[in-house]
Amino acid sequence: MLLIGQYGVKQVVGALSGRPELGALAGDVLGAVAASESGLGSRLAGIEDRLAGIERRLDQVLAQRYEIEVGSGLRCLLDAAGSSGKRARNQDLKQARQHFRNAAAAAASALQRALAERYLLLCALTLNRHDAAKTAFAQLNAAMTAAAFEVSDGLREASSAAPQRGGQSGFTWRNQRRELQDRQEGELKHIHQGASDAAKVIQALFAEAGALGQAFGRPAPTPIRPIVSQTSITWQVGVSHPDPIGLGALTATWQQFDLQPVRPYTPRWEDLSPLTARSLAAAEGRPEWQLVRRSQYVMDAEVVLVVEADPVLARDIVVRVYGPRLSMASRDFRFLPVHYQQPSADPDLPTLVAALPAGTRSCRAAGMLTLSSDRHGALLTPVRVEIGDFTILRV
Repeated sequence: MLLIGQYGVKQVVGALSGRPELGALAGDVLGAVAASESGLGSRLAGIEDRLAGIERRLDQVLAQRYEIEVGSGLRCLLDAAGSSGKRARNQDLKQARQHFRNAAAAAASALQRALAERYLLLCALTLNRHDAAKTAFAQLNAAMTAAAFEVSDGLREASSAAPQRGGQSGFTWRNQRRELQDRQEGELKHIHQGASDAAKVIQALFAEAGALGQAFGRPAPTPIRPIVSQTSITWQVGVSHPDPIGLGALTATWQQFDLQPVRPYTPRWEDLSPLTARSLAAAEGRPEWQLVRRSQYVMDAEVVLVVEADPVLARDIVVRVYGPRLSMASRDFRFLPVHYQQPSADPDLPTLVAALPAGTRSCRAAGMLTLSSDRHGALLTPVRVEIGDFTILRV
């Protein structure tokens, strides 16, 4: 990534494809990749081991084979970087490619498979195997997208199972309560650290694939940021444009986002949820009718969101579109929350829902959203879209 930022995508890909005037850059690319990441396979094995406490314990033989193949492939890349002749260099690259293909076959997780496909992409570009590069790029996108879901699932499951594992440690509740508590907290901290490490690796893979994707005519990448809590990981994207949004193998496209003119909206008492009614009734010195009858502004939006998977994924994904929660503002109360029974009684319930079943290429969420705005038509809160564990905030 540093080299891509320093030289630009076109020059890096040109160097990898063997243009003689960029031969020094090709050596820099191969040498930097092999030297800086020779230990990444071992680090990934450590991350996977920490996340595999439930049902994902890595098989030792496969793990060893994976590390051996990745290590051998990296050595071949080092040899290729030091080769002066094109024939010897290509031979080293072909051997490296075979090692990384073996590593992809031996991968015990989507995260390991993504790393192997990343190196296969690099080798294919260097050998001018553009068809093979396209295949590796597609497989890289599929693997890193699956890895993002896999790590999120692993953290949720491991966090819920950690207290039970701590309870099986042999401590008796009567005289060892504190020791049991410390063990459970240590286990949860261990799991959380492993998930955080894995999330950083996956985030780097998304950034690299996005940068290299420009060589295949893809749009500029959208930064994806992992939000790691104690029990879950979400992958957040913030955008302010209507262009397609790439999420690895997934692409979200607003086929329609038509905003209607701003209109005033005065909520009725019967439209308020019980939660808001109690909040207003408890407001000291303010009669309920003064707060309820204060107008705000909204815009209706006819939206169509299409989510596509290329290649298709082996899991079901639910797409949820949330209209912004309407709020009430007054001079004396800063954005006092008001929950309406229309259009949604529960602000945590999505306005639009669609499903992308496993093996399906696309789905479509369409309908009307009512969006809170100011009198000039500026949205006050973003539209939130959840695609599995990915969250898009359109501002």
